[in-house]
Amino acid sequence: MLDRGSIVLALNEQNVLDILQIPGKPHALNIKSDSISLMWERAPEQHERFQIRYKPENEDSKWKFYENYVEENNVVINGLMADTGYRFQVRGIYKDQEEPYGPISDVIKTRKSLATKMLESCGPSIPKTAPPKYILPVQENKMSRNTVARTRQLTLGKSKAIFKLI
Repeated sequence: MLDRGSIVLALNEQNVLDILQIPGKPHALNIKSDSISLMWERAPEQHERFQIRYKPENEDSKWKFYENYVEENNVVINGLMADTGYRFQVRGIYKDQEEPYGPISDVIKTRKSLATKMLESCGPSIPKTAPPKYILPVQENKMSRNTVARTRQLTLGKSKAIFKLI
């Protein structure tokens, strides 16, 4: 006969999730500056669809819901802020009955945007204003000037930068 302590030790996180029929903890498959691709383990009982909610890492922020229900155990959440940590949570829905939410994901941080990376090549903002104003290093390619069309080619950023404005 098992005592109470043995039963608790025998239950690991996945067993508890199976008993409660809730989805597993979401984890990232692909991370971009404005989107995160998520996947999670399905509960043994099949759900018709899933509801996903998320919030920025800040504890004071409220949960936001992904606009659509999802039928598979993966989704791409778009419209996120760059260089920001998010937490995600998933629950199953079966015959219009909402199940409890599964465990909250670890913090998943979006990448920095290309614009942010370009600003890092600039010096500090002058003067310190809100919003900050940056002076981009600019070099003109004088060989590509077209005096008839009145166009010129400028390179933004440091000499190794690949940002060009034609």
